[in-house]
This record gives sequence, structure tokens and C-alpha cells, in this order.
Amino acid sequence: MQVRELCSCGNPAKWAEDSTFPVEYDSQTGEFNVIHGKSVKGRWRMLFCPSCGGRLPESRRSLFFTTPSDEEKQEVTRLVERIHDPASLQQVLGEPDEVADWSETREIPEDHYGVLKWKRQFTYQKRWRTLVLTAFQGEDDSITFSISGRHL
Repeated sequence: MQVRELCSCGNPAKWAEDSTFPVEYDSQTGEFNVIHGKSVKGRWRMLFCPSCGGRLPESRRSLFFTTPSDEEKQEVTRLVERIHDPASLQQVLGEPDEVADWSETREIPEDHYGVLKWKRQFTYQKRWRTLVLTAFQGEDDSITFSISGRHL
């Protein structure tokens, strides 16, 4: 695979400085984002410059999170194999640290780029040293999972 050169035109930085343009630069992470949605809270990360096609700078986001350990990922894998619905989630993992319900005021339409709607999100962040496990309860009560690093 060919590696693209860095952006040479500088347009994303110019757009981010223009308050009438829906692009922002996050100086903490080093990311350029397209701002979207009625509430202007949605963010799509830009990886390439739309003008010249060059790569945008590498994100520094990973510096703010742990890298999940292989041992903890293996433990989670063994645990989630036994989970198929909300009852088995509770039985295997116990009470979550946080629970969030789907907000009907979210601006993502149901058919938006294949984004699946969920009923409830369960977050387990205190159980492991290097990772956070998030479980999503689907509208059909199925459970899917996401593993991420812990915020430093």
C-alpha cells in the first residue's frame, strides 16, 4: 500500500480558523474534524485533506489512554463468550459502573451509514487496570461489546 504524502496546501488549517467553515482543529489531539449536526456537537475526524489529498498529521489521541494488556483482553474474551442478553451480562459481570440509555434526541437517523441503534449502554471501567469494557444492548436485547484503553 502506498503511503500518501502529508497535506501540502494547508487548507484544513485555514478552514479551522474561519468561523463560517464547519472544520475545527483540536490542538490537544492534533486532529482536524468536520463539525456536523443541528447542535454542532457531531465530529467526523479528517484523515486526508479534501483539497490536495495529502495525509493530515497523526493524532495524539492515543497518548491519553492506556493500551489494554493482552492478559486483560484474554480475560474479557473468555467472559463475554458467556454473555448473550442483559440477564447474562448482569450474571457474568455484575453491576456496571455506568449505565446510559439511548437518547431519542440524538441527531443520528436510524439508517445513518449503518449505525445501529441501541437501547442501553453498560460501562465497566473499575474492574480492569488497563481497559474499559462497554456493552451495548440492542433493540432486540442482543449484546455487543467494545474494548478501549482507560483514560490516563
